[in-house]
Formats: sequence, C-alpha cells, structure tokens
Amino acid sequence: MLIHFYYSKIAKKKKREKCIKIVKQLIEKVEFSTCSQNALTKKRAMSIINIKLSSLIKKQSGIGEEGFHIFEKTNKVIAKRVGKVAVDVQARNFTVRVDEPRESGGEDTGMNPVELLLCSLGACQLVAASAFARQMRVDLDEIWVEVEGDMDSAGMMGYTGIRPGYQNIRFVFHVKTDAQPAKVQALIDLVEMRCPVGDSLNSGVPMEKAKIIMEY
Repeated sequence: MLIHFYYSKIAKKKKREKCIKIVKQLIEKVEFSTCSQNALTKKRAMSIINIKLSSLIKKQSGIGEEGFHIFEKTNKVIAKRVGKVAVDVQARNFTVRVDEPRESGGEDTGMNPVELLLCSLGACQLVAASAFARQMRVDLDEIWVEVEGDMDSAGMMGYTGIRPGYQNIRFVFHVKTDAQPAKVQALIDLVEMRCPVGDSLNSGVPMEKAKIIMEY
C-alpha cells in the first residue's frame, strides 16, 4: 500500500482537498492480490502498486508528487507516575496502567514497558493484517501472533557493552483461513513491510533531546 502521498507546495487549497479525497478513495480500491503472484517478489509487487496509485493520483488531480505528506499526523501520549513505580499512560480518552513485577521493585499492577512495547508491535501487525486481508480478498477466520524479545537488564543498570533495549525480536503468526499458503505469505510479507510500529523498531526513529519543565 502506498504510504507516502504528496501534494504540491504551491497547490491551491481546493486542489489539496481534492487530492486528499481522491487518495482516500483510491486506498479503498487498491488491488493487493498482485502480491500473491509467485513470479513477483514482494518488493516488485509493491512497486507496481505504488506506481499505479501515483499514476492515478496525477491523472485525476493534476498534482505532482513533490511536497508534503498528505496523511502526516502527530500522536501524543501522557505518562504520569501513580504509584511506587507504576505509571498511567493516556492516549486520547484511553488509559493503560504500566508497572513492574514485585521482584523488579514494582507492585505488579500491569505490564512493564518493554512488554507493552511487544504488545504494541503485535497489535499493530494484526491491525495491518486485518486491513490488508480485506484488500487482498483473504478471509481470515482467526489470526493471532506470538511476539518475543530478548534483552539483558544489565544494560539498564549501567554495565558497559550491553544495550539497555531489546537485542532481538521475533514473532510467529497463527492463521486460520481457506486461502492458499502463498497468498497468506504475501499478506504477512506486506504486514512486515507496512506495519508502522515494526518500521519504527526496525528502521529506528530519531529521538529529540528531552525538554524539562519545572513544576511548582
């Protein structure tokens, strides 16, 4: 699925709105079954889809590809300590309790942050799989994923030569469907390519230096 859609920096407001409307319509119509053809690699198949979409956008809107991302947005969460080490994390109107096991100094009232990270990855993969399956006409009776990550807590405690975060992450998909294995593989390949959380972890994200506000 084409992620980066662009509108011209000099485009009029009406043209931008028109392009956004067209792109949203095209997303619903994109045929992902191309990815299941054995003769094509997943990279080649996605390239074809991207080219098709780009061509349609240009043809129908008259707007070039240079410029800004149409679907750019900023997500925000607020994390606040509410216990010994427990934290309530809020996004929109949803709140999740994060804590540590008792042996790690917490009260075991919720998942710890690194477990929640794996949850975020697994959930994002399944959301993507559900969305792409509809486009590829793959009927998923059931789908779930096991996600595991290896890490050494010595890194957080300051031991040199050991990274604080995960050293390796792996996952196994369980899929119940009547679709052919090749088509299921194409679906999972697409998920691995387009999962936003997976991309953030695998490709890395620049982190700005933290700002500090003193509260009184």
